[in-house]
Amino acid sequence: MKKLNKLVWMGVMMALPFAASADLSTEVKQALATNNTTIESSLTDISKNMAAIFAHRSLAPAATLGGGVFGAEIGLDVNDVDLDTAPLKKLVNAGGSQLESKYDISAIPVPTLSAAFGLPVLPLDFAVNYLPSVSGTSLMSAEVKYGVIEGGVALPAVSVSANYSTATLADTFDVTSYGADVSISKGFGVGVKFVPFAGVGYLSSNMSINDKAKPAATTIKTSYDSTATKLKVGAAIELGVFNLVGQWDKIGTYSAYSARVGLKF
Repeated sequence: MKKLNKLVWMGVMMALPFAASADLSTEVKQALATNNTTIESSLTDISKNMAAIFAHRSLAPAATLGGGVFGAEIGLDVNDVDLDTAPLKKLVNAGGSQLESKYDISAIPVPTLSAAFGLPVLPLDFAVNYLPSVSGTSLMSAEVKYGVIEGGVALPAVSVSANYSTATLADTFDVTSYGADVSISKGFGVGVKFVPFAGVGYLSSNMSINDKAKPAATTIKTSYDSTATKLKVGAAIELGVFNLVGQWDKIGTYSAYSARVGLKF
């Protein structure tokens, strides 16, 4: 587990060059101190982007893990999410800062440790995703999934789920979100199993400015709410206890490509 944590930490440091920057909170603080209300439009756009980046992603078919017995899965996920740097640049420039090349990236790969378990009697799963704090960036999310239809030879599996996430980006933006999803999947094969899945959902989020990035006094709004629809398609390949998942999803206008390497018991 210690080695896995180190790998996640290294991934964050390489994948989030601007987020790991200690300068971001300072630059946002300078921008807010100008009390230039035109930057509120930038913060509105940033809040929607942050919601998409830090939303919970289950990376799993609709079928629950239990199926009459206790089931569990642990894994390492990587979510490569669109980053819209235009409103970020506009915000930072309002504070008179000089942008560096580290801000010129189009996507953020966010690695997380994932774990889930299913109850042996009820078709109910509980899942968590975790990103340890690195340079002020962290993520914790959770999900509860209920199997409406467990699926079988003829029927697909159908589930409904509710999720929650809380995250901080570079001691600058604090993001919380609540979501609900409906998913469907159908497995094919024996031994090596191929399971395509799809889902739709809804996300409600709030982004606030972290205290480290908030000036002593400002007339600019420091809390922003947003909502978005969610769409996902993906597939899992189950090789005994090994589980490989690939997924594409879209939250609002932002797309993400995700992958999981996991062990199922």
